[in-house]
Amino acid sequence: MSIYPDIVPFPVLGPTREAVVMGIKGDFLARTLAQTERYYEIDLLTAIHRYRRGGVYVDVGAHYGNHTAYFLLEGGAEHVVAFEPHPKNFAVLSGTVAANGLESRTTLHNAAVHDTWTSARLEGNAGNSGNFMVVAEGGDCPLVRLDDTIADIGPISVIKIDVEGSEENVLRSGMDILDRDHPILTVECRTGGRFKGLKEQAERLLAPLGYKNKGCYGATPTYLFCAT
Repeated sequence: MSIYPDIVPFPVLGPTREAVVMGIKGDFLARTLAQTERYYEIDLLTAIHRYRRGGVYVDVGAHYGNHTAYFLLEGGAEHVVAFEPHPKNFAVLSGTVAANGLESRTTLHNAAVHDTWTSARLEGNAGNSGNFMVVAEGGDCPLVRLDDTIADIGPISVIKIDVEGSEENVLRSGMDILDRDHPILTVECRTGGRFKGLKEQAERLLAPLGYKNKGCYGATPTYLFCAT
């Protein structure tokens, strides 16, 4: 039983079957799931699915596990490696995986991803648990590199990145994998303030590997990059 009594199930209807995404009562995404009874950011999920990639997917900033569940139940993924640093969000993610019987098809990491730091401090908005972000080096949140953590898994077919501003650090942490497997990438690029220029950073970093921007999706601008 979860130590968090406010973590509750939200039924969602996918293209082929019903599923459950666990959420936190009163939280922004929980309210959205309750209102729509559909997977969050279904336009982004559908765009990824059009490429018909099987194999291993990576969900960096997995939050509730909304995307992880879709990838496995609707999107053709065989296995998902998911990273979620916030302890309560990680409990929700674990609950979503268990509620849909996906334990054997997932590898969950209670950590954030970064190219140089090994630990960090998280900050966010308690009313919107999807906004927690890495803000300073040296806190109690463990950080890992993609090239160190998933190099022996794969090949990697898709990497989804939604980390509230440190997307470039995530990409840099996995450059060997990107060069080796050329997975489809989705990169959230919020705009304004400290987030200004995230899209341009991602494009500059990915262009030498042959990646092109294939469109913008999601509730917050999220760009799909493909190298083929």
